[in-house]
Amino acid sequence: MSPNRLILFEGLPGTGKSTLSKQAYEILTNHGIPAVLYNEGNLHPADLSWSACVPLSKLPNLFQTYPAYESAIKEHMSLEADYAVIAYTEFPIKEEDQALYDLLASYEIYDARIPLADFKKKHYDRWERFAKEHTPQFADDIPSNGITSPKEPNSEQRFIFECTLLQNHINELLLFHNQNEEEIILHISHLVELVKDLNPVLIYLNPTDIAHTTKNAAKERCNPSGEPVWLNSVCKWIEESPYGKAHSLSGLPALLAYLKNRKHIEEIVMHALPIPCYILYNDTHDWMQMNDKIRKILLNADVSDEVRHKPRIK
Repeated sequence: MSPNRLILFEGLPGTGKSTLSKQAYEILTNHGIPAVLYNEGNLHPADLSWSACVPLSKLPNLFQTYPAYESAIKEHMSLEADYAVIAYTEFPIKEEDQALYDLLASYEIYDARIPLADFKKKHYDRWERFAKEHTPQFADDIPSNGITSPKEPNSEQRFIFECTLLQNHINELLLFHNQNEEEIILHISHLVELVKDLNPVLIYLNPTDIAHTTKNAAKERCNPSGEPVWLNSVCKWIEESPYGKAHSLSGLPALLAYLKNRKHIEEIVMHALPIPCYILYNDTHDWMQMNDKIRKILLNADVSDEVRHKPRIK
């Protein structure tokens, strides 16, 4: 059986994507399997969320204006043919330098900052390049990005992506571009097609009680003063999106309604994908039990009947 070299963790907020993707990394490395983990916000080889796409022509002025940050920016930057990808949330920016944060955020491509066709093309190009870079039979066919030379691929290496297939793209297409279910399925199916040679597998963390899970996530993501900054930010983000305005969404009830709809769409998408999709339930946050289930999936061991390969569509 060919190994699943691309492992995709998905699920609603608070379901444990970050925790379990890190456990997956530890499982693989403890078994001597080379692996790379990309959590949300990391400098990513395929996705562009929480990343500034700064034209190369703008870099000299950026470094000249903020010389104290040049080293940190370069440490969290990769170069493409005509722009630099900067994971700007990965290094601290002082409060008095908020203008730098705002400037980098303005170069994001999510939240309809660029036309949908351009958003899709940038991601299709990056997902395709990523797959070819890590597939030995295609390594010689990788088009140059004009900056760096591709490395020799390691056919044993595994890659773990958190929330880069379903969450990020469904949020973008649904909240900001009014895409219907069929259009979302076509887009995500194309992303999967581009990486099919990595034999991807999707592990979906399914909450049975969305409200309970979301409220717990909100409690865990308060600031030191106890203010629900994450919850307030996400509610505002949804309220101000075209989808939120069209549906007159506001506050926590709006967030829960949106998450319920997103989960429904994610189930439909997974049912349509030609890859293994494992549905795990972790409402009790029993990490030892989840670790055991994920270990069996990653090591191609027997998986219990409690782990469904495809969601049932109601």
